[in-house]
Amino acid sequence: MDRVTTFRLLALPDAVANTIVIIALLLLVAPYAVNKDFGIFKTPDWEPRQLRTLKYVGPLAFVCVSFAAYPLWPGSVSKDDYDLAVTLTEKQSVNARLAAIHYFEKAAYNSVDHHWFMIEQLTASIRAWAGPSTPIPRDLSY
Repeated sequence: MDRVTTFRLLALPDAVANTIVIIALLLLVAPYAVNKDFGIFKTPDWEPRQLRTLKYVGPLAFVCVSFAAYPLWPGSVSKDDYDLAVTLTEKQSVNARLAAIHYFEKAAYNSVDHHWFMIEQLTASIRAWAGPSTPIPRDLSY
């Protein structure tokens, strides 16, 4: 399964994500490039207090944005995979239900929704395998 970036999870367009990365890069370089012209951006003349702040904030912002741009998070399950697993669970066969559980386990390993779905199907499979339950006798005196 493909992994996605934090920007993609937040549904940010690529242009906005690229702008955030460029701003973080400019914050990283800004304390060391006073009054420099980078074409689309010119760094101003910073006061000493602002330079000290930027020397800490710039690298921190760049590291955070770098992690946000790196694909860390597992992707979601495609609609076709979901439909196939649901089709398997609608069958009355216990083996089909267990196949759906196995399929979902591989397709959506880190998705909480699909974990709950697998737990529900596993209990339904166990109930179907065990057959109808017998009532517990109320009189337990011996």
